[in-house]
Amino acid sequence: ADLLLFLQSRVGKLDGVVITGGEPTIHPDLPQFIAEIKDLGFQIKLDTNGTNPQMLQELLNQKLLDYIAMDFKAPLEKYEATVKVQLDFSKIVQSVKLIMSAGVPYEFRTTMSPELIDEADILTMAETIRHAEKWYLQVCDSSKELVDGQFQNSRVYRLSDLEKMAAMVAGRGLVQLCQVR
Repeated sequence: ADLLLFLQSRVGKLDGVVITGGEPTIHPDLPQFIAEIKDLGFQIKLDTNGTNPQMLQELLNQKLLDYIAMDFKAPLEKYEATVKVQLDFSKIVQSVKLIMSAGVPYEFRTTMSPELIDEADILTMAETIRHAEKWYLQVCDSSKELVDGQFQNSRVYRLSDLEKMAAMVAGRGLVQLCQVR
């Protein structure tokens, strides 16, 4: 209720709201929450990890999303080792396909750590999201407090290395746009 009151005071001053988390799609009341924000006239960007394609489908069916950003963390065979939880890979793939076919602007993004992802992995990942509109390779800042402390102050990719990987993906025509962020 407090958030909706705040947003009412920002009508005409803000264009949109980003729904992020944790993972927002785990909340069963998410469609109702977004609908209330949309009723105020705001556009909605959803940040998701892609583990709940059923909720994603519901939000798309109700036309509640204006932009989707999905964290695409690793090649499927390295996903569990990267996120350190068991998950159903088919849900990740289902979310990728759903997002790419939804008719809503979207992006995939991968935070790049040499501890987890190498150049060969990038090509494998690009195949999973082949023909995607946008894929951003994000610099990992290991100097900040991280969820997994083992990566604190770990080696990071140089910007030039990430740009080389993005150019390799773009040069092969695997995705429409691959850039470093």
